[in-house]
Amino acid sequence: SFQIEQIKSPAEGSRPMELGMSIAMQEDKKKFLLLNWSPYKKERVGDNSMEGDELVIADLAVGINSDETFIDKFDLIRILNLNTSTIALEGEDQLSWELRLGVDRVKDKRQDRYDGISSFGTGRAWKLNSILTGYGMISISGHTINQPLRLRPYLGLIFKTGKLKTWLYGGVESISHRPQFSDIWGGKINLQLNERYAVRAEFSNEFFTRLSMGFVLYW
Repeated sequence: SFQIEQIKSPAEGSRPMELGMSIAMQEDKKKFLLLNWSPYKKERVGDNSMEGDELVIADLAVGINSDETFIDKFDLIRILNLNTSTIALEGEDQLSWELRLGVDRVKDKRQDRYDGISSFGTGRAWKLNSILTGYGMISISGHTINQPLRLRPYLGLIFKTGKLKTWLYGGVESISHRPQFSDIWGGKINLQLNERYAVRAEFSNEFFTRLSMGFVLYW
């Protein structure tokens, strides 16, 4: 007989409010303290996420160095909905989708500037086995600086082994009106210590911050 896999309830995972503190390093090798806070975060690498889905509200990252305090990133809302069901239900769309409204600190002509971003993407997701989920997305984003409209096709992988959960992605993004693309890649690694604490690393070739490592507190 056909059996449906039992999925862990998000209520059994970490609490939704999150405070993080990490050491970050940017492309010029300068390091700074990075503080993160969100009143509600069900993140794809978190212990309260089902199948890698994500719902994050008012996610703020503040950087502090010897010279200044600055906003590094702010997401008003960030959603990732992965439909990995192998059973086609009548009236249900099999597509996966993502949405983001936020602001990124970027390097523009050797100066820090803030790029307002609104993006929406759609694609397909597959549960490859009990620990690995893969998906492909094509997203369209609007930006307030540089290239205003960008196309981003990319692939993502989410896998979990015990208390360790990892998200990796890679693809390309259009950087001009002509068919010219730049490679993009990055990811997050989350080690859940218990329902209150986790250790996390993030890395990316995008924007300004390249690498960060630190602790996360849930409450």
